[in-house]
Amino acid sequence: MRQLRIFVFIFMLATLASSCGAEIIVSETLLNEAGLETVWQSSLAMGTNEKVENIWLEGEHLFVLTDINYIFCIDRNTGKLIISLPIARPGLPVLKPVVVGGIAYIVAGNVMVAIDVAGGVELYREQINFVVAAAPAVNATYYYTPSIDKKLKAVSLENKRTVFNASADDGSAITSVIADNHFAIFSTNSGSVVSMDSASPKKIWQFDAVLAITAPLVRDKQGIYAASRDTNVYKIDAARGKLAWKFHTGAALDTSPRVTNSAVYQFAQSKGLYAINAKNGKELWRLAEGSDFLAQDKNTAYVIDETGTCSVMDNATGKKIRTINFLKVAKSVPNISDNKIYIMDSKNNLTCIKPTK
Repeated sequence: MRQLRIFVFIFMLATLASSCGAEIIVSETLLNEAGLETVWQSSLAMGTNEKVENIWLEGEHLFVLTDINYIFCIDRNTGKLIISLPIARPGLPVLKPVVVGGIAYIVAGNVMVAIDVAGGVELYREQINFVVAAAPAVNATYYYTPSIDKKLKAVSLENKRTVFNASADDGSAITSVIADNHFAIFSTNSGSVVSMDSASPKKIWQFDAVLAITAPLVRDKQGIYAASRDTNVYKIDAARGKLAWKFHTGAALDTSPRVTNSAVYQFAQSKGLYAINAKNGKELWRLAEGSDFLAQDKNTAYVIDETGTCSVMDNATGKKIRTINFLKVAKSVPNISDNKIYIMDSKNNLTCIKPTK
């Protein structure tokens, strides 16, 4: 596997990018007509048959993983390459990175890889002495990792040793975990959401859905959001574990909700994409052809569908404002933080666009 990659970065508009090797994904004319503009466009140097496997947005960084387990870490605001490296042997599972305190923690196979995203250097690779079942959560002291033996392992960041284990009361598998310096909260295959003390396996509260929660939990300042196989999206009070609201979608859910400061976007198979008021759980709109959320600008939501179209939705009225041709878009990543949209084509060109106003 190649140890060094060339990353072609073109900062400015797509018209400039095309002359420097990065192809235009969406023309500037179409973008301008929709009130959008290119922020930056970059081209990733990859092998002839190498494909992008996944794109993640974590904090201020984009992580692009290829099908041979080569990973690129990119500053999402400038498009600047931070680091690129082989993260694992081809074929091994690589889980979504978690960035805490300027360090990206990535489980690759059964190894924890730590990368300084500010300095662009790999800090260490530490063997994990159990089989990992889902992506970890990290705080200032521990990383919490669901294991294949249906336990949640709290591992010290200092000495890399397991300090304590936690498990569900009914012994069901742990499917996801989120954490801060006060609490660790996990979901289970039987539909429970359990909050415990961050420094011990002491349970604080438990909430029970009807069926499994297989999609990762999401947390914001308002609460915990869980998408369940019982067709409901749940918003749960993080402090007490009480139900704030639930929203019925009519389909078993296996993807996480996309949560902004005002709306929750949930894809439901055969139903499309729902936009839900984050405060009261009421439906804002449903787009039958919608497949995922891209970004939100005030009351305007940008949504992609399976036909290669970006729909611009008004959350206040529930109406579609316009559509944009995104036919060349092969990959995208939800951005819940601000109004920037990140898209990629099949030729490894990565573009950031945003509203002009």
